[in-house]
Amino acid sequence: MKLNPTTFISLGISPSSPAIEARSHVQDNGDVQELTVRDILREHALDFDFGEPEHLPEDPFIHAEVEEFMQWLETQCSPPIRWYPRFRPRNGKSTDTRTDPLRIKKDIFNLFHLVQGCVTAGFDLGCERSLRWTTFSAAIKQANAHLIDFDRPGAAFLTDMRNWEAENNLVNSLWFLTHASEYKEKLLLAQIHSQERYASCKAFIDDAFASNPKLSVVRIELGLAPHARGESPLQDIRSHFEIFMQRKRNKEFAPIFEKLVGYLRKLDYKPRTGYHYHLVLLFNGEGSSSDRGLAKAVGKYWVDTVTQGHGAFRECDDLRFGYRSCGIGLISKTDTRQLDLLMKLGIGMLAKIDELCKVAGSTGRRLQMSLVRPRKRARGRRSGVTKRPT
Repeated sequence: MKLNPTTFISLGISPSSPAIEARSHVQDNGDVQELTVRDILREHALDFDFGEPEHLPEDPFIHAEVEEFMQWLETQCSPPIRWYPRFRPRNGKSTDTRTDPLRIKKDIFNLFHLVQGCVTAGFDLGCERSLRWTTFSAAIKQANAHLIDFDRPGAAFLTDMRNWEAENNLVNSLWFLTHASEYKEKLLLAQIHSQERYASCKAFIDDAFASNPKLSVVRIELGLAPHARGESPLQDIRSHFEIFMQRKRNKEFAPIFEKLVGYLRKLDYKPRTGYHYHLVLLFNGEGSSSDRGLAKAVGKYWVDTVTQGHGAFRECDDLRFGYRSCGIGLISKTDTRQLDLLMKLGIGMLAKIDELCKVAGSTGRRLQMSLVRPRKRARGRRSGVTKRPT
């Protein structure tokens, strides 16, 4: 399915999302807003291999809906009750007729949609999902919630209860899970780490602009071609990237990297793209070539020199959706709007995605950044003649 505005509208998604078009986002909101959970997961769901047209997976939004549902449960002071029993007089007495279809308490979430979406999502094992998603998924498996007939609440569920009782029990157990101390501690720790990464990125950008009035921001994705992904693709991409960082110091590549001020890298994984790096390069904007020219030069260096023809790259500013106007190109330190686009939309997704979906089996820091300090040249020349003492 190709990605186009009509597709998003048919899915109930506004084309003015920051993950689609930054200019429209600014016009609609009047300012640059922080990325929401839906924005981050939607952008992360754009999965297409190098050289392929952009497309969406079958159901990239169920994760965001589960996140919102669990977040709503966390704010409830008591377990929400979906179904209430209706009492009918029988022989002059009030008797609970639980076998009849009962009235449902109006709520804002479709539990049937969430359960079915979670069961059929089929997320790739290369990514670890968030605490909220894993908690929800484990709860519905334990309760056999996929067997609940949501259209027949009064019908029997398995042997000892009705469907409406099974729904109540599922929501009740999820509420207790979200209010457990262990759950709260893990959630708080993940949020703190996300905030720390975002603050570190903000300090990194501020430091880069401290000594450079203008920066040319280049964003590129570096990966391996489909035929070059062996049995250990994670190790392969990491070893290639180490070579990338080492050889860029060679004199033969000075025309590309001589004005490099700093870089930010983020390891990522998607089923079709495989393991790859998001790389944000900051070049001195004074007299530097265009960001597209730099991106092509860096990509060619990755493919021809580092991977010996086995690599692949994608220029993010060439993508029709996803990164357009998100702080790419020449940016002045006095242009607050472009700086907001760079931080909140461009780098914000890289800083916050690990809280929702991170690379499985990856140890160490997934998001790294560094400023490149200019080397000091030695003054004068060393003489080969040793002076004798007089």
